[in-house]
Amino acid sequence: ILGETGYFDGDDVVEIVLRREQSAKFITEKLWRRFIVTEPTPDDIRRLSTHFRANDFELSPLLAAILSHEAFYSSENIGTRIKSPVELMVGTVRLFDLDTSDDRVLVRLGFALGQDIFEPPNVKGWPGGEAWITADTLLRRQQMLRLAFRGIDGIKRIKPLVGNTRALAAKVLLPLEPSSETLKIEDDEDYLLALLLEPSYQLS
Repeated sequence: ILGETGYFDGDDVVEIVLRREQSAKFITEKLWRRFIVTEPTPDDIRRLSTHFRANDFELSPLLAAILSHEAFYSSENIGTRIKSPVELMVGTVRLFDLDTSDDRVLVRLGFALGQDIFEPPNVKGWPGGEAWITADTLLRRQQMLRLAFRGIDGIKRIKPLVGNTRALAAKVLLPLEPSSETLKIEDDEDYLLALLLEPSYQLS
């Protein structure tokens, strides 16, 4: 196996593979491309993969390094990824600190949006990206956000804006500028709902 001979079990095979520098680079590049659209430089991959190996192949330190990289926050990377149903739902719950008394509601919503959380299509998982958006799932996503805004069984409604928070809400919720039509809305409650229904709320 990779130039080594002997009687190996599964753990031995994993050890042999991980000893190769290329393994860390391969995983690092995969994760980079999952979160950042710009091409990594050879130095980026070398530095991050070295960090990965130094932390005994723990994913958390590698992810922290990737997500704190300047490329992650560059304008070229903002608003380029379509949120998965889980990202959309959990992100909304966290942003608004919603009280989800029944987590099964989120599981059912995920299924309705095309992501059966406990039944991935294969070991690779879901294809993601543009595959998440069809005419049907986009409509369902907007329906889900309307329901979350008004409150449904298992999820308490989103609280209205308080005080002069319109500009802050747009910056927090959207990776891109809201449409001119949304900006014209004067009622704070209608404005907040319009932000949630902006196409760019589906992006990260």
